[in-house]
Amino acid sequence: MLLRDLGKKSSNSLNIATLSSRYRTAAMQCLMADHYLWRHTLYTLQALVLLIYGINHTHGQTWALLGATYNIALAIGCHIDPSEFGLDIIQCEERRRCWAGLSMLYTIHNISMGSLDTRCLPTDVALPADVNDSDLMEGRSISNNSSPTQMSYLLHKFSLYNLCHMICKELFVTRQSTSEWVISIDQEIANEQDKWNAKYQSDAQSGSLALQHVVQVNILNGYAYQLFLLLHRPVLMNVVSPPRSEDMRRSRNRCVESARALLDIHTLLFESVELKPFSWYNQGLGSFHAFHAAVFLFVAIATSENTDQYHDIRQTLEKSMTIFEAMADRSRICEQATPILHYLQLVHTMSIRTS
Repeated sequence: MLLRDLGKKSSNSLNIATLSSRYRTAAMQCLMADHYLWRHTLYTLQALVLLIYGINHTHGQTWALLGATYNIALAIGCHIDPSEFGLDIIQCEERRRCWAGLSMLYTIHNISMGSLDTRCLPTDVALPADVNDSDLMEGRSISNNSSPTQMSYLLHKFSLYNLCHMICKELFVTRQSTSEWVISIDQEIANEQDKWNAKYQSDAQSGSLALQHVVQVNILNGYAYQLFLLLHRPVLMNVVSPPRSEDMRRSRNRCVESARALLDIHTLLFESVELKPFSWYNQGLGSFHAFHAAVFLFVAIATSENTDQYHDIRQTLEKSMTIFEAMADRSRICEQATPILHYLQLVHTMSIRTS
């Protein structure tokens, strides 16, 4: 009802895009009223980081705005660890969080451009502490929490983005990946998964896991599975050195497992009534990752020699396609992905009939 009242476009996905654009315009007007281009504060930087993050999730263009934000961060000294300035605990953590968020956005956009800027952001800044806001009190020492906090998701995502940067640089810039390198990065991703799963599971064992943490651990695992698909792509395409059948088998199994797990997460976030408030993720990046997984599985079943695995994958794909269809009215990614997946299904069906 809200979208129909506020938007006059022909579909919900277009209405969402319209409302997002209005929000961005209003936010920019507020920043301009504060003369953000020549009068900078930490609040300016916080607002810009949040705005760019929101634009990224609605597929807007942010490269120029990110450049301005980066230079504003330099102008107020966020690239230097705040301990050098003798600031209190809260001010130090605010600056570290801003710099970490900006670094993540830089990595995200760099990767999405398809051509990496290989320069690293100059920084001596420590990562933010893994604590809740309520733990930050002047005169009180900081100790990282064993349970998930308001910062845990950001810190784990930060580690994943660093791995993603390494993978994309190796695959698209250096182009010299080896089987040994693939195995070592695969283990690093798995180690990161173990860290956050242990952290979130320890909290779940002492009681029910908070809803936002349920979503966060699924998003983290989904991103890890996406990295597995990217990492093992050159092995399956036979462009690593040296190509070996055992590497091909290992990489194929890892990718099948990851793709199916990604589609399971996509299904969970779609079907769960409790997780409906977080459907924005599934309508954007979550569905893009799921589409990548589905395309890989169509390739996998075309070359599958395992009958049981073939039928399991086919059932997974059929269920996933119904979800893409159901979300097409609210997600531009699903709207564009649905006909492609139907085409792949048709090609697969025809190949079976002619074989």
